[in-house]
Amino acid sequence: MDTAPYQHLLAGLTAKQEEVEEFRHAARRDFKELLTLTPEARTLRVQRAHSRFRHPILVDLLIEESRQQLTAEPKAALSLAECACAVALKVEHTTVGPSWAATTIARANGNRANALRVTGERVAAEQLLGFAIHLFETEGNGDPFIAAELASLKASLCFDQRRFDEAEQLLDGAFQTYDFLGEQVDAARILINQGRLFAERAEPEAAIHATMEAARRLDAETDAKLYLAAQYNLSVYLEDLGEYEKAHSLLEKQRPLFEQFQDPWTMLRYRWSIGTLARGLGQLEKAATELSAVRDAFIDLGNTFDAALVGLDLALVHLRQSNLGELRQLTDELIPVFLQNNLDREVIGALLLFQQAVKEERVTVSMVSELMQTLRAAGQSA
Repeated sequence: MDTAPYQHLLAGLTAKQEEVEEFRHAARRDFKELLTLTPEARTLRVQRAHSRFRHPILVDLLIEESRQQLTAEPKAALSLAECACAVALKVEHTTVGPSWAATTIARANGNRANALRVTGERVAAEQLLGFAIHLFETEGNGDPFIAAELASLKASLCFDQRRFDEAEQLLDGAFQTYDFLGEQVDAARILINQGRLFAERAEPEAAIHATMEAARRLDAETDAKLYLAAQYNLSVYLEDLGEYEKAHSLLEKQRPLFEQFQDPWTMLRYRWSIGTLARGLGQLEKAATELSAVRDAFIDLGNTFDAALVGLDLALVHLRQSNLGELRQLTDELIPVFLQNNLDREVIGALLLFQQAVKEERVTVSMVSELMQTLRAAGQSA
């Protein structure tokens, strides 16, 4: 076959491939440099640069790093997403085309909105996410992968706002897209979020089914953090069903994986679950010791709301031990912490009624459990 007529085409493809590889190499170099800087210096470095920090590949790297930091270090995740936005604004239309440039800005702002959501800035998150979705739909490149990503981010916001039906529809659509594209990790992430949604609606069996399907799609080594999240959530749903032995066995089996991640967010939630499972198994002294340590650690980190929630789990232990003196003291410490948060009037009323019930020694296990559910919901929707 005479390839002469195609030589110019083959040469053009080779040149394009080499150009892309150069962009990728430069993006990795720029990414490593930016990570060495403080958040303020990082954004300033991008804004002042004349010819660097202006390719979508660098935006992708910053977004991925932001997502990795989201649960353990939300503020760090937000600063990385803000840097991604700064880079996205410098992407040249002449290099990638206007639709790709707009898509890059939309994706960066969508992930910045998600970081704002996690840090508690939900009004700002909703406004920014609305901008990102509108920009993508009107000026973006129509990439179904990006459409699914933005839909999943909106679903997370709807979940926090207790708009469960809307969140479910968005998650269903995102899952179908990822599944069709063969994106197993992203499909698994959606299934994990669906599991959380089912659990919040008191459907633990459905939550377990969705989360087990997510774990099936993940590799424990290459997708370690997401796989661990699936296993942890499974243990929580089993605990909700009263399957304490199964839940404890699952956590113990995954202990080596937990120990790979030494960040406080991961390890404290692991120990929190160990404490509540010990309570469910009737090991009340172990439960009290573990939960007290977790509560103190949250206080040291300045996470007073989670510390107070752990305190309520500890209150259940004291109640089952008939240790009413410890329960009264703990309650008097917890109530002011909760009242410092921006809670609805009904939630504040429930807290004060609970405090009165403790003082009058008529508090019950069901009262504590109901208050915990109310406060967790209030913490998500605040």
